[in-house]
Amino acid sequence: MLRILGIGLITAIVSIWGESLVVRQKKRIKALEALLRLAQSLEAKVRSFHTPVRSILCGYKDELLEASGFLELAVFGMSFAEAARQKADELCLDVSDVLLLSEFGDGLGQYSVDEELKRCAYYTGELKRRLDTARSKLPGEVKLFRSAGIMCGILAAVFLI
Repeated sequence: MLRILGIGLITAIVSIWGESLVVRQKKRIKALEALLRLAQSLEAKVRSFHTPVRSILCGYKDELLEASGFLELAVFGMSFAEAARQKADELCLDVSDVLLLSEFGDGLGQYSVDEELKRCAYYTGELKRRLDTARSKLPGEVKLFRSAGIMCGILAAVFLI
């Protein structure tokens, strides 16, 4: 009886862990979409109006970035890069995502308009690439993480029996 309970417990815990990883990946995709929209907005406003970066960030509205506190930190608290580092866990960003955003944020507003536009285009492209990669990996990861609980339960059954 205890073996069956142990198998069930292992299966349930790994299944719950897998589901939490799926939710985290979905949230990362939404965060990357929001950050991509922000980078595209920065590029468009710098191109069209030569607006300073801090002014753009002050007026920018995005539900996810506002709810996480990212925009508030980027505008009032600290730099864009530091806001990305502090809110990475809440936005479910990978270390490589944070490094990319830090590189982007560290140079914001320090270059001429032409150079700023080139930087925005580069980082927009990088964010699109990461977003496309995350979207394409998601179905396989969902299957893997959801089946991991059952597979661990079967493995535990084999070892315990």
